[in-house]
Amino acid sequence: MTAEAPIVQPDYSPLTAPLTKQEIDDFRRQSKAQGAPWAHRPDPTGRGMGGLIARFVPVAVPVLGVLFLLFVVGPDLPSLVRGLVEYTVGAPFPMNLLFVGFAAIWLLAIGAAAFALIRWIGSAGFPRRWWETALRLTRFASANGLTYGHEEPISYPGSVFQVGERRTAERRLASATGRRSEIGNYRYIVVQRNRKGQDRITIHRWGYIAIGLDRNLPHMLLDARANDRSLLGIRASNLPVQFDRDQVLSLEGDFDQHFTLYAPQEYERDALYVFTPDLMALLIDEVGGFDVEIVDDTMFVYSRTPFDLLAPATYERMRDIVGTVGAKALRQTARYADERVGDRMRNVVAEPGRRLQRRTNWLAIIGVGLIVAWWVYNTFLVPIFGLPPFLSE
Repeated sequence: MTAEAPIVQPDYSPLTAPLTKQEIDDFRRQSKAQGAPWAHRPDPTGRGMGGLIARFVPVAVPVLGVLFLLFVVGPDLPSLVRGLVEYTVGAPFPMNLLFVGFAAIWLLAIGAAAFALIRWIGSAGFPRRWWETALRLTRFASANGLTYGHEEPISYPGSVFQVGERRTAERRLASATGRRSEIGNYRYIVVQRNRKGQDRITIHRWGYIAIGLDRNLPHMLLDARANDRSLLGIRASNLPVQFDRDQVLSLEGDFDQHFTLYAPQEYERDALYVFTPDLMALLIDEVGGFDVEIVDDTMFVYSRTPFDLLAPATYERMRDIVGTVGAKALRQTARYADERVGDRMRNVVAEPGRRLQRRTNWLAIIGVGLIVAWWVYNTFLVPIFGLPPFLSE
């Protein structure tokens, strides 16, 4: 899985070989006894038991309501059902639909309560195939000389890793020796508070590949057009971070039809030095549906959909990317030096080239300004000058 020589065929048997129930049970007991990271129930939101209880309340209310009603009318339920059936058969239309409607409401309420309870029980325990997945990946890592990371805090310099809270590598496999190459799934949460002061948590998940380079490079981003969102014909990037459009660099050929290239201003020549026509052709062929970012001494490849780390095809795709795009980028940048620094031996990039400038969110700024103006008007101007309140309860 290294950029120099990804030619050794990995041993995929730990991912595909049948597992017995005894093997999984033994692994579970051993993991709990050793306190392995995967022996703890995942908690993406970080709310712990309090979060579980909060999610249980809206489940418990309808369940207890149904149980209480059944307890109250339980002895008389057969006679009630029989009476409704007799009334329905003899009643004129549309009164004869009374029993049908009553039964439908009851069945819907019971079904909703049961479904909510099942979902809560599922969230309170381990996800399906949790232990089997952990066993296969630990065996796969051991068989191929890799390191396996599980539910680890992550602080990589890539743009995707700079947003949200509780940034966590859910599962990742990395080369233990030689040049760094890594594949994993990553998540973060975004917390939004509504008008009632309640927090709404959204979980975002990404797949990523990281390839180590020899030299520090200017921050450059290839935003794939194939995975952009589209609303009423208006395209928008799927990336959680948006950069100033003044940094967009147009390249020759049909490359702009596949990627939008961002490079720091005054680093256009450096970007052309890295993204030669042959590297651009490889990028189109191998990672056309992924976003690619070069930051510091690492190339990141992002997938908006998490990778299936139990599928050998996932690692074959990674080997293709590392062995073609990664190897070419490594050769192309091996002699790079930022002329603004003036000392090649330092292997650093000048401050203006280290990070792309983010786009200013004018809509958010205007929105905040309007909220502040509304608050000042209603809090100070209305009582002082006797003005009518604006949108105030």
